[in-house]
Amino acid sequence: MENVENGGLTAMRCELEPGVMTRWHTHPHGQILYVLSGVGLAERFGGPAEELHAGDCISFAPNERHRHGAAPENAFSYISIQAAQDGNAVTWLEE
Repeated sequence: MENVENGGLTAMRCELEPGVMTRWHTHPHGQILYVLSGVGLAERFGGPAEELHAGDCISFAPNERHRHGAAPENAFSYISIQAAQDGNAVTWLEE
């Protein structure tokens, strides 16, 4: 993972092995994911998982509980963009 911070805005490039998912989490000002390679899954709390492919872009609303990661048989890489509030860009929740 690489993380770059510019004022309150952060951008991160992440590469995940097949089957690796993040914990549920939120972002105070929302988040944008841009898929670089592989096949990923994104899930909004209470909703179905959405399959993501290279070139796809998905956004999450401020404080929307969600998770994302690699599909079971595929690695997955993406760039995420999120803004911090009071120095915090993410709140990690239950697994």
